[in-house]
Amino acid sequence: MGSIRFNDGDYETAFEYWTKATGLRDVGSHYNLSLLYKKGLGVEKDKKNQLHHLEAAAIGGDHVERNDLAIVEWNNGKHERAIKHWIIAATLGDDNAAKYLRERYVGGLVCKEDLLLLFGHIRQPLMQQKVYRGRQPQNMRFVTISMAKAARRVSHEGGGRGCSGARHDTKSR
Repeated sequence: MGSIRFNDGDYETAFEYWTKATGLRDVGSHYNLSLLYKKGLGVEKDKKNQLHHLEAAAIGGDHVERNDLAIVEWNNGKHERAIKHWIIAATLGDDNAAKYLRERYVGGLVCKEDLLLLFGHIRQPLMQQKVYRGRQPQNMRFVTISMAKAARRVSHEGGGRGCSGARHDTKSR
């Protein structure tokens, strides 16, 4: 019902429905509320509430929300947390998260050990993970193959900075 109200432009009523739905532990409603707070639709813009609902949605297990949370964390200067979220999202099959990690590795912002950890998880059968709740991503085979190829490239090339000593940043601690 919240989505119907949202599509009709009635953001205040959509907010009310989605707020009630979050009380019933509906993960999608948390994500929708994070968007309302981000854009200021029916509520005042509020980064704290946006982040709260985005975290709740990401913890609920959807890789898209996890990737969005990583982007917010990165933009807030919390690079270590962002990288962890991207690793989780990529492990869940999110191609964009894997792309962001690869870009940051090439730029020297992600260490080789983090990528190898990710690729080790990708090689495991993805459908054994609880987070899919019975859904099979259409691109699962492609993700597994492309991530395995990327892992071979990473293990043979330089780049990225090492994880020993100071890690990705100091702001996230």
